[in-house]
Amino acid sequence: MNPFPPAAIAIINAAIDDYRLTTPPEQQTPADLTDRIGHYLLSSGYAIRPDQQEHPMPMTPDHWTTIRGLVAWLDQENGRNQQEITLRLLKLSEEAGEVAQAWIGTTGQNPRKGITHTREDVADELCDVIVTAAVALASLVDDPAGHLDTKLRRIAARPRTP
Repeated sequence: MNPFPPAAIAIINAAIDDYRLTTPPEQQTPADLTDRIGHYLLSSGYAIRPDQQEHPMPMTPDHWTTIRGLVAWLDQENGRNQQEITLRLLKLSEEAGEVAQAWIGTTGQNPRKGITHTREDVADELCDVIVTAAVALASLVDDPAGHLDTKLRRIAARPRTP
């Protein structure tokens, strides 16, 4: 008897099919397939519970709970002084560089390397930027969700014409 719910099996099969259809055979790797399956499961609401000693933060669909868990973990490991906050802000530049690298790899702009990334790789890197920015924001203000909401409301209220 399979320990996985039928819905999870269907999601895993969809991830495998999507990976095989969208990734050229010469670029397919077991690690990338595993990542695709994990992304599909997480985006479908399944929780992946990693080994608690390796990853003490629980996975949750509540984004800000996850972000607060990351901040707490970083605070425990590194503290939260001005230098640490500076490094969390600088981490954004690193992640943005990885977005650029992935996009260049998607377009094949570097003729020496050719096509090395997919649009999904770029999307993953953009998510890393979002998470890194949210961690930095939550390291600076007490209510990062409220701050982001207020900022988005201001942006939404801006005129869309020059």
